Amino acid sequence: MTQNAAPRSRYFVIWVWLVVLTVAYLAERAVGVPRHIALAIIFGIALVKAMLVAWNYMHLRHEGRMIFVILLVPILLFTILVLLLLPDIALVHHK
Repeated sequence: MTQNAAPRSRYFVIWVWLVVLTVAYLAERAVGVPRHIALAIIFGIALVKAMLVAWNYMHLRHEGRMIFVILLVPILLFTILVLLLLPDIALVHHK
């Protein structure tokens, strides 16, 4: 029974972190943080949540080094796209 309890408790802790991060996102929206800071917070929370899901629920912690090399390509592409689009998103004035 203790062998099954350890992974279940780890999954529960990760789930709690995902809920806390979701609540933090909603709290950020309710407080009314300036747009450029809000974007940084939103992207940061999304990145942390994606890493938690990939590392724990997709079991990437048990993979070899090659999977991490393969993961670098989409991570770099995502980073480049965010950096290129961030000025357009942050500097647009809505009526």
